[in-house]
Order: sequence, then structure tokens, then C-alpha cells
Amino acid sequence: MEELVSNWIAKGLVEKPKNNKTMEEEGYECFHELVSGSFFQRSNAVDSNFVMHDLFHDLAQSVVGDFCYRLEHGKPCGISENVRHFSYVRGRFDGFDKFKVIKNAKCLRTFLQTDRRTDGKQWLSKKVLDEIISGLTRLRLLSLPRYQIQELPYSIGKLIHLCFLDLSYNRITQLPESVCTLYNLETLLLSNCHLLITLPAELVKLISLRHLDLIRTNLKEIPMHISRLKDLQQFTGFLVGKCSGSGINELKELHSLRGAITIAGLENVTSGNDASEAKLKEKKLLEELALEWGSSTIEDSKKERDVL
Repeated sequence: MEELVSNWIAKGLVEKPKNNKTMEEEGYECFHELVSGSFFQRSNAVDSNFVMHDLFHDLAQSVVGDFCYRLEHGKPCGISENVRHFSYVRGRFDGFDKFKVIKNAKCLRTFLQTDRRTDGKQWLSKKVLDEIISGLTRLRLLSLPRYQIQELPYSIGKLIHLCFLDLSYNRITQLPESVCTLYNLETLLLSNCHLLITLPAELVKLISLRHLDLIRTNLKEIPMHISRLKDLQQFTGFLVGKCSGSGINELKELHSLRGAITIAGLENVTSGNDASEAKLKEKKLLEELALEWGSSTIEDSKKERDVL
């Protein structure tokens, strides 16, 4: 449900609430209304998943016409240049020929991978990133999880309308600086990128960011002044640094944090007073908090208790 609502928001399908509700809360209400009307039904296979009734699916297909295209084996390759939304199932090796059908779809807003398999390894050709995706400059949603992507092209910065970017479960070690020009980006998913060791320093310019998932990465530090991202709601991993601008007090201004967060590098917090500056007690929407220390000594034990 969370991913679907994030997709709706990225596509501009959720109106900005007139009250104090967040866009996500508004989207969840819409989703539950659709469930109560039997538009969506809980899956029998996976309890946390939902499916659409066949009749509703067929009706939706007839309504959207050429605006949506789902790539399927054996399906004719003809596609309208006016197509807005593209989805597909990930293969073992996805090369240029698979996606050349959308090379001239300059109005494309959605590039969505719908495969949920977690077995085996899959690859995406670098040529697809360089020559197809980089040319889809009207994209708002780009979903590329579970490939063996090691590097994003600098030209990713051309996708200036991008609101949602999913790169989770890839082999990237860093992001190009051009990512920091995607000022409309609201969701950046990097979870389980185990080789990711650094983020661009200018990432804090992405002031529209609402969801930043860094869980199970190998980051050595977090960009300075992360507190500038005041709209952050999901921020799964914060690494406390030693320098000013990277301390635990950077969390103080992130009033909208919710869900789960892991705070690592707590050995860099010098005292309990410093820890209290994060104002975690005031973040009422946080549901789960994990605290991690690096190597410590007997002398550090008292400091750790003070931090707690």
C-alpha cells in the first residue's frame, strides 16, 4: 500500500490536503475507500498484498487506452508515442532490444518494474540507462530495483520532473552529483544497496524529499546539514558524524519523521545533553527506533548510558 500511494503522489494523482493531513495520509484514505468499495481486494497468496478484481481491471484497461502500456511476452510491439505509463516484468538480462519500443515515447511519465521476485540475479544493460531512460525527460516515476546496476549515468540529471526513484537492491557505490539537480524528487529508495558508501554532499538541496530509505547500506557518513530536508517523513538510517552539521542534533528540525529509524554512529555523541538535542521524544509519529554504537570501551559505557 505504501508503495502504491507513493506512486500516486509522484504521478500527481493525490490532491494536496486542505487540512493538516499529509499527502500520504490523504492517499491512504483514498486507498481504503477503494478497498471498501471492492475495487481492491486482499490477496489470497500474500496477506499484505492487494489485487484488483478482473472486471475492474478490464474496465480500467479499456478506459486508459493508449495512455498505458504493459510489456508482455508475445504482445505486439506497437506503441503510441503518446503513452504515459509503462510497466514490465524484470527478466534475467534486460537489454536495449527489450525497451526500444519506448525510445521515442517522449511523453512517458512512468517507468515501473512490477516484478516482486527475489530469487536469482538480474541485469540491466548500461545502454538502456544511457540511450533510453536518460532520454525520457518527462519521467516522474523511475523504478529499477533488484538489478546489478553499478553506476548511474550523469545524464540522470536530465530527468528534472522525477518525483520517485527506486534503486534498491543494486550494486551502486555512489550516486552521480547530477542527482542533486532533481529538485522535484520526493522519494529516493536506496535500501539494500550494500556497496553504497557515500552520498553526494549536495543531496540536501533536494528540499522536496519526503522519503529517503538508506537501510542496509554501507554508508560511511551522511551529507552535512540533513536538517534542511524539513519535509522528510521516512528516513530509515541516520549516521552520526563527528563534525558540526553532522551531529545527532540534525534530527531536531525533522518534525515529520514517522515509522522506523535507525541511528548509527552513536559513539560520536559526546554526552547525554547532545543526544537530547535530537528531540526524539517530540516525534510522536515514530513507531520504531534502533540505536547502534561502534566499538566501545569500559570508559564509553557510562557515556552510552547517558545517551540512552
